[in-house]
Amino acid sequence: MGIAGVSHCFAVNHNAAAPEIIGIEAIVATYKQSLTKVGLGGPTLFAPLLQEFMRYVVSVEVNRTYPVLLLLTDGAIHDMGETRDLIYKLSEKPCSIIIVGVGNADFSSME
Repeated sequence: MGIAGVSHCFAVNHNAAAPEIIGIEAIVATYKQSLTKVGLGGPTLFAPLLQEFMRYVVSVEVNRTYPVLLLLTDGAIHDMGETRDLIYKLSEKPCSIIIVGVGNADFSSME
């Protein structure tokens, strides 16, 4: 159960139809810009994002595209079981997931 208006899965560039961001400089610029538009809060749920990423990975397989999901989190994962299952399924696809913990939260369960 979430808070009204809270989304755990959105395109950081605010364009769900074209969520791709190409290149490190563009990623950093988009991230900085998004910080003015979104607020961070819990609980930290990765499964909705990983499910969407799975759909995206499957949709671009025919293009021989190699998607990389960069996940920045300020809290420990609250849906760890489902997250592990989805990461396992994604491990069979041509893609990578990078998870970076920011801040002082206890990220030990994410190792």
